[in-house]
Amino acid sequence: MHTGKDSEALFIGWDVGGWNCDNNANSRDALVVLDRGRNVLGRPWRGNLRAVINEAGSTQAWVRALLDCCGVEPAGDLPPVILAIDTPLGFSQAFQQLVTGGLAAGAINESATNPYLFRYTEQFLF
Repeated sequence: MHTGKDSEALFIGWDVGGWNCDNNANSRDALVVLDRGRNVLGRPWRGNLRAVINEAGSTQAWVRALLDCCGVEPAGDLPPVILAIDTPLGFSQAFQQLVTGGLAAGAINESATNPYLFRYTEQFLF
């Protein structure tokens, strides 16, 4: 999401864990927030983002929730954010819609049916 001046941009790095990573201590989502000078803001976070994703009703709400996980509270309006995510082979349509300001896919409970985590072809294989 990019909404303003580059000088104010924040960078969020997301190492994606498994959808049910709360069941596996070795597989967790991890987040870190950096400013333009590559200084860590707040504190790095490790856990499960399933609830954060499911509860976000908009891109802005999702970004705010990611910043909250790391204890980063921007003053005033939400600054521009550049989100760096694990390199997948390709993003699912649902995930593309989520990060470009589209609608959230709704509640997701099981890993195999997660439209953000798996593309249609991967869900078909399950």
